[in-house]
Amino acid sequence: MSIRGSNSLPLSDDVIEQIFHCLPSFASLQSTIRVCKDFHRIFNTHPKTTVRRVAYNIAGPALPQAMRLLRYRNENDTDLPSSEGSHADDEVSSDYGPVSNSAAETTNGPPLTQSETKELTKIARVVSKLEDVFSFRHKDRLSKTSKLTSMESWRFRRAIYRLMLFSRVFPGSKYHFLSDDEDDDDDADANLKRLRDDRQAKEDFIDDFFTEEIIEMYAVAHFLVETAEWASLAHVGSIDPTHFGDVALCAGPDAILASYEEGSVVPIQDAAEEMNIVEELITEYIEHPLRTILESTKTVIPAKDKILWNKILSSVEGENDLCKRCGAAEGLNLWCESNWEYLRGTPTFTISQIHQYLRGLLPRSFTECAFLRLQLEPINQPALYMDMVAELFDVKRPEFDDWDKEDLLCTACLKVFVGEHLHLWLLERKRAAGKQIPEDCWYGYNCRTQTHKREHAEKLNHLSLPTRG
Repeated sequence: MSIRGSNSLPLSDDVIEQIFHCLPSFASLQSTIRVCKDFHRIFNTHPKTTVRRVAYNIAGPALPQAMRLLRYRNENDTDLPSSEGSHADDEVSSDYGPVSNSAAETTNGPPLTQSETKELTKIARVVSKLEDVFSFRHKDRLSKTSKLTSMESWRFRRAIYRLMLFSRVFPGSKYHFLSDDEDDDDDADANLKRLRDDRQAKEDFIDDFFTEEIIEMYAVAHFLVETAEWASLAHVGSIDPTHFGDVALCAGPDAILASYEEGSVVPIQDAAEEMNIVEELITEYIEHPLRTILESTKTVIPAKDKILWNKILSSVEGENDLCKRCGAAEGLNLWCESNWEYLRGTPTFTISQIHQYLRGLLPRSFTECAFLRLQLEPINQPALYMDMVAELFDVKRPEFDDWDKEDLLCTACLKVFVGEHLHLWLLERKRAAGKQIPEDCWYGYNCRTQTHKREHAEKLNHLSLPTRG
């Protein structure tokens, strides 16, 4: 039986303490215990337990991995005072990696400091947001918030916290221990030894986990690269440089999330620049150690498709969905109103590629292509693509009357639909912008003159059907 404490409240102390344990954030905990003196007194009865419970609410079952990340310190930071979040038994790196590995994944240890609670909140937000993206792309295209089950979420978060730790243990800047004097044989030999030691340390780091967990890390690492590449395509229409995926992983999941949210490669580039990464030296940054360990155990490495994602997921909503028009079994690769905005970072619909779907010779018209780009260029407005496709349905031609916004379409069918209506949408955008629409050119979108004479291209309307030629 619970015993009422010496408070004036209608609830016993232990019930109030249980309420503390259910709070979703440290901010809400702080606000709650400041409500009255009784709340503050009850909190101080078991403060460590309460803080740890709230930490679990924030990080979930992957709290041990999050705690290890929080308390990993580079050897150069060993003199940090406890007030800065350092503890005597924190995991400290050696020259090429941590002293211990998975044994450090525990919630036992010193109580969380104030700086650690802030850092946990920050990294947990990154992980939660990335889980939302992963769920949207590979679990349920209809939801922008995670639909992962508790077990799926645990697998994902456990893997991503470990990848965060990997990028912290082996930062891109670490490679600057190499000598710049390539003509000095001694320096060259020393550099080769350092690189071998570094590669071995990475393999040792990975090898400490169970095979199933390594595959989960492999899957999540590829998801992070996929997300970074999407941001690059959305921003500049291409993926550059060759080692961009490695650069992104080295920059870390927080930079990748920022790039995804902004639809821009700038956060990844900024992080890489700050770390002074040498791209040539981080080839297969995580891929190589993961593959090496898996191959050493004769584990079949999953292909980079739904088989790989199924290492995290137990089920997928819409996995067997068919294209409404052609019946292609494309599953989550089908397009509908909920994921149209994702088109801007796909290879076939980037801002540098979409002009090719204009009719006739319009793709070669500088005037029309420039106006099209202007409609879709602000990278900080992700709804532009969603609005564009929705408005294409508003100008659809009679032969497409039975095509609806709710239809699930494969990429091939969507390309057909966009190709038949993009010029009509562009014409409506000009009208909406208050532009005076000139007389139609006789040759419409098939006019050859528009491709090399700007004066002619601007004098007449070429977003029209040809009436001659």
